[in-house]
Amino acid sequence: MWYWYVSLCLIGGAFANPVTPNKGTFWHISDLHYDPTEEGKSCVKREAETPAWGSQYCDSAYQLLESAVQAMKDIDNSADFLLWTGDTVLHYTNGTVGTEKEVVAIMTNVSELIHSAFPDVHVVASLGNHDYVPDNQLPATSSEIYTNISKVWERLGWFKEEIGDRGTFEKYGFYSVKLPSGLVAVALNTNFYYLNNKVYANLTEDPGNQFSMLREILTEARENSTKVLISAHVPFGVGARGDYKHMYNKYNDDFISIIREFHDVIVGPFFGHEHNDAFKLVFDEDGKNVLSSAFMAPSITPWRWRDTNGVFSQYHNPGIRLVSYDKQTFDILDYKQYYFDFNAANAGKNTEWRQLYQFTTAYEVADASISSVQKAAEKVRTGEKIAEYLQAYYLVPNSTIGCEDTCRAGLSCAIFETEHSKARQCVKAIRGVTQTTTTDSAGTIVVLSHSVLLIAAAFTSIYVG
Repeated sequence: MWYWYVSLCLIGGAFANPVTPNKGTFWHISDLHYDPTEEGKSCVKREAETPAWGSQYCDSAYQLLESAVQAMKDIDNSADFLLWTGDTVLHYTNGTVGTEKEVVAIMTNVSELIHSAFPDVHVVASLGNHDYVPDNQLPATSSEIYTNISKVWERLGWFKEEIGDRGTFEKYGFYSVKLPSGLVAVALNTNFYYLNNKVYANLTEDPGNQFSMLREILTEARENSTKVLISAHVPFGVGARGDYKHMYNKYNDDFISIIREFHDVIVGPFFGHEHNDAFKLVFDEDGKNVLSSAFMAPSITPWRWRDTNGVFSQYHNPGIRLVSYDKQTFDILDYKQYYFDFNAANAGKNTEWRQLYQFTTAYEVADASISSVQKAAEKVRTGEKIAEYLQAYYLVPNSTIGCEDTCRAGLSCAIFETEHSKARQCVKAIRGVTQTTTTDSAGTIVVLSHSVLLIAAAFTSIYVG
């Protein structure tokens, strides 16, 4: 088996690969979903007694977030920067709704928690679709929530290297920063393009001129021979099982077009939202050459989605990710994925964050470059590394979760096809089988019969079709 356990006192911040003189590291965390409410407004199922570390049917307790941040500090407290790709506010369920005051309070508390552990580390933070009231409806105009969060992040020093006045967070909820290494980081607000954001359902405009701003930054980076790291919450493409899309078609196509045009200066992109560990490839228009690879970080929240039929999604563990990169070329070298055994912690058996896998070792590739991610993806498609991918997907070691031909085909659609039309063709090829999967907008998985899938698709309007 490819995973291994390493205690925090042994792992430090070093990677097992030979030392690279110009190697740096950064953390990538996502979907913390902190629930501070006494009544547990995020809970989709009540347990007789609330476990010590919280329930897998609820969002994160503060204790879990503290543990995650402390583990990051213990593993590598000298990371060059930290990517935080959104969804920090809880999922309001069972008819409950949040308030602007609650959203700002949660964002403030978690921001200050991260800053307390990494006071000298630059944090590049994005908003998620739940980090607003009403959720999903993030506007491309100024708002009280944007303004108040902006003040917190400015106070913590996260805006001090903002590039000019392009895409300021207070106005639009997105921004760009120039890191000390010279790398430009862009934190996009892709919630504009999300299917559940009804504000932009029938518009053809560029909300907040965000894509125009991104093109300007990428053009300038190319002229200056530097690179741009792109981060955001909602990813392009389709869900990790290939059975639903995230964005409106136009915006997805526009995003992919920008990736293709400026692939030579782009690092990443890096996303969250799906709650699971996954990656995607962007090909050229002919579908022959891979131009970019995108990485989805798993969630810290253990929350399990319940579908309209009352079926809960697969259990998954909380995760944090440490990425290594070349500080001169900004190429991605590798990453280590850590997880927290949530059930074991609640049983009083273990409260350590442990290394589940290292990308290069798990997929037997040289690095985490675009070509190496393609090799890893091919191994998943052929079945050679499907077990590794599934265990990473759920962050569950020794997992017995099966993945037959239909499952593997769905995973391949999500990895290899980021254009909706091509993903639809890919999915149609497996629609006639007896079983397939569907997911909620957070990316958690439920296995359904084919007929139930079509009903659920019509109900949610997120199926690729």
